[in-house]
Amino acid sequence: MATPLLLAMFDSSGKLERIMKFAPPQLNDRALRHHLRAFRIGDLVASRGVSGGILGMLYELNTTRGRYVMRLLADRQPADARFEEALLKHLEERSFPVAPVLKARHESSSVPVARHAELSLFHPVPGRSLAAFEVSAEHARQVGAFLGSMHLALKSFRRVRRSRSTPAMVARQLERLLKRTMPDDVGRDARALGLELVRHLTQRRMPRGVVHGDLTIDHARYAHGELRAVLGFGNAAVGPLAWDIAVALCDWGFSHDRLVPDRAAALVAGYESVRPLEPSERGGLFDLTRYAATRSAIMHLVAFEVPPRQSVLRYRDYRHSMRRLDALRAFGAQQFRDKILGRGARER
Repeated sequence: MATPLLLAMFDSSGKLERIMKFAPPQLNDRALRHHLRAFRIGDLVASRGVSGGILGMLYELNTTRGRYVMRLLADRQPADARFEEALLKHLEERSFPVAPVLKARHESSSVPVARHAELSLFHPVPGRSLAAFEVSAEHARQVGAFLGSMHLALKSFRRVRRSRSTPAMVARQLERLLKRTMPDDVGRDARALGLELVRHLTQRRMPRGVVHGDLTIDHARYAHGELRAVLGFGNAAVGPLAWDIAVALCDWGFSHDRLVPDRAAALVAGYESVRPLEPSERGGLFDLTRYAATRSAIMHLVAFEVPPRQSVLRYRDYRHSMRRLDALRAFGAQQFRDKILGRGARER
C-alpha cells in the first residue's frame, strides 16, 4: 500500500534523509594485487573493465596462470555470496552455460574488499557480448529459452534469497530521493516516476521461484550466433518468474529506446517454447514490464543524478529507461497482447 508521503509526491521541504549509496570500491593496482592473492591464479598481468551495472563491475584479468573474470559487487552480505555459489553449482551440474565460481584459498567464493562489498572470480566463458546494434530476434529468442529452461531447473533448488527489486523497496528509495534538492528537470522526472510507481505498488499474483533478475545484453555471451554463457547472477533471488521476462524485454526488446515488437515477441516465444506462461502471467506481463522500466529509471537516477554521484561506474542515463517506459505506454496493453504475447501462443 502506498504511503501518504508517496501519494502526496513528497514535499521536499522536510528533513533530508541520507540515501544509501552502494558502489563497488575503487581498487588501485596495489590493493587489487593484495586481494587477488587470496586466489590461486598466479600474478596479475593486466586487467580490463568490460561491463558494469548500478552495483557492480566486471573485469577481464590476465594472470601468469591464465584468464579469469573478476567481479566487484556492492551491497552484499556473506549469505548472498553463499546463495549465488549454490545457485551456480546447481545450474552447472545441469549443464547450463554459466561461469563457475573460483574458490579462494579459504574455500569461500568471495573476498571482502570493503564494507558490504566483495570481489569474486569466475572461470572464463566462451563467446563475447553483443553490441546493441547486433542484437537480433534470434538472439532474443535464445535468451527467452534460457530463462524458461532455468526456471524449470530451479524448481528443485531449495535455497531462498529475498528480492531487492520489489515496488515497496523502490518506493522507499524514491521517498528519500524526493526530499533532496535536485535540478528542476530531474525533480520533475522523479515525481513523474513516482506517479508511475504508485500504479505498481499492488501487483498481480503470479507463479514464483528463483529468478536471474538482470539478464540484460551485457550479461550474455554469444559465439557464431549461439548463446554460449550467461553471467550476472548477483541479483538472483526469489520473485515472480515473469520478472525475468520483463527485465529482459526492457533491454533485448528495444533499439535506440524504441520498442522492437519482433524481438520482444521472439523472446517471449523462446520462453514459452520451454515453459508456457500461465494466464496470470500473460495478464500481468505488460504492467510488470512497465514496472521494470520504471525501476531501472529510478535506480539510475539515484545512482548518477543526485549527490553523492557515482564516479566508479560507467554513467547510465536514466532517461533511456524513461523513454522506454514512454514507448511501452504508447504501445499499450492491447498491442502488447496481440503482437508480443500473441506470437508465443500461436507457436505453441
